[in-house]
Amino acid sequence: MEKNNKVVIFTEYVDTAEYLKEILEKEFGEKVLSAIGNISKSTYEKILKNFDAQYVEQEDDHYILITTDKLSEGINLNRACVVINYDIPWNPVRVIQRVGRINRIGKGKKVCDDITIINFFPTEKGANIVKSREIAQMKMFMIHHVLGEDAKIFSPDEEPKPSELYRKLNTYPEEEEESFFSRVKKEYEEILKKHPWIKKELEEMPHRIKVAKRGEKNELMVFIRRGKELFVGYKDYSQSMPLEVSLEEVYEKIKSSPEEKGRELSPQFWEHYNQILRGPFTILSPISDNSLEGKARNIVETLLKMEELKEEREFLNALMEDMVEYQTLSEYALSEIVSWERLVEKIMKLKTEKPKSKKPKEIEKLIGKLKSKVRELKEELGEDFLQKTKARVREESKEVIIAVENQNENWGNFN
Repeated sequence: MEKNNKVVIFTEYVDTAEYLKEILEKEFGEKVLSAIGNISKSTYEKILKNFDAQYVEQEDDHYILITTDKLSEGINLNRACVVINYDIPWNPVRVIQRVGRINRIGKGKKVCDDITIINFFPTEKGANIVKSREIAQMKMFMIHHVLGEDAKIFSPDEEPKPSELYRKLNTYPEEEEESFFSRVKKEYEEILKKHPWIKKELEEMPHRIKVAKRGEKNELMVFIRRGKELFVGYKDYSQSMPLEVSLEEVYEKIKSSPEEKGRELSPQFWEHYNQILRGPFTILSPISDNSLEGKARNIVETLLKMEELKEEREFLNALMEDMVEYQTLSEYALSEIVSWERLVEKIMKLKTEKPKSKKPKEIEKLIGKLKSKVRELKEELGEDFLQKTKARVREESKEVIIAVENQNENWGNFN
């Protein structure tokens, strides 16, 4: 291999890097250098000597460098004129950082007249499974948006002009099926034509939203956006565990017409919502059932399922939302909720005991006491306590969490 043909191979995964190392070492032997996992001082020096044009000591012992995104920022690899993206990460900034390792002149030194970028994609069969083509096109758009119109990343025949990018994102050859992202974009544009006011509402949308609507079955979809990453959690109320799914899998489930009226969140909403956020995504830290917060949350969860407290459900939902997402309730407020425990236990016990002939009046009396305590706490906290918390969090947090609950025709009959 010639000195000016040094190559850097990037992959997201350590296992993949190990696999490539084994294959390439059989062919090129000691010419291959790998930087995987915790990089030792000696390996770091080898990288600098063989791939950094500005380093004092220069060597030519290695011509191929295999690494993960650990080296995609903070180090010069500008003696290499070729970068191979063995896999393409979803975050386009990482691709930019990878290319940036070799596309660096520094101190007037020009190492490569041309830089070659080689991207690996799955076969047609694999692409049908992982939808990499559609994802790659979306990445391409974002990368050009960041780098400018003269940068070619994914293909040598790219024409990264806004009009050309728009065409690529929205059109396919006649024999090919329209991509999911193109379809969604087209639907969005059609919605804006009919209801232009929606755009402003989206811009002013709170960072955390929970809505309920009619659906084919009782289920919950939670969408979490962090930067440009999007995660989707799904929970079928008849199943025990939540799942991590793609937007495409649940897209049809969340669609609704402008005329459709929203519904109240079901009494089971918080149980499943909490399970999703503390499940596949671990957005929220676990709370012990024996802690003050855990006990208070369990009591409110029980109250939300009591038909007699339907009038207090809005406030109870506000309490639950704070405890699950914001944790701003004072120790006094949490202790007050926990103090309702014995009263709740008495009510639940009377409801299940037999005979029931003389118990309705006793239950009604206890329910009256419980309502009174809930209303007292409402006066203490203020009806708008949650709105104030949300306004503060909106300024502090960039994370967006949207929950959509579907409820079947048997309204109130949740499994």
